[in-house]
Amino acid sequence: MGSYLDLCRVRSFADLASGLFLCTLYLQYESLSKRFVPEAINFVITAILHLVPKGYESASALPGSFPAPDFHSELHQRLRISAKSSKGLIPAKADLPALLGTLEPGEQDKTDLLALAIDVLGCYADMYKGMEGFIELYDPILKIIEP
Repeated sequence: MGSYLDLCRVRSFADLASGLFLCTLYLQYESLSKRFVPEAINFVITAILHLVPKGYESASALPGSFPAPDFHSELHQRLRISAKSSKGLIPAKADLPALLGTLEPGEQDKTDLLALAIDVLGCYADMYKGMEGFIELYDPILKIIEP
């Protein structure tokens, strides 16, 4: 699972949904084993970067050192939430099995997946808050998600 998350190229909405599903599985495993799996955190951030309408000029402009090989590709633009179309949308619980089969995601689907990614990121933060490198891990993440 770690190799999949580490080497996964985000080329479709299903790639994001399947990766976030694996991140939720890792979250359950890590809470029992107390192991740190950086691939899961990196993928959650990758999902957020692909979905959020906040613009970075290039992958080199991203804070931290997150791997983003597909950042600003043509496929990336289709995954981004439209700031105009998403006004008034309320995030709901993401239905991952349904989202995995979605070929053309709507703005609500993207919003639900973004909400899931942020929830998973918060769960990881709760789990890692006692870790010595927590500040170093979450400082670049905070720069990405803050408005």
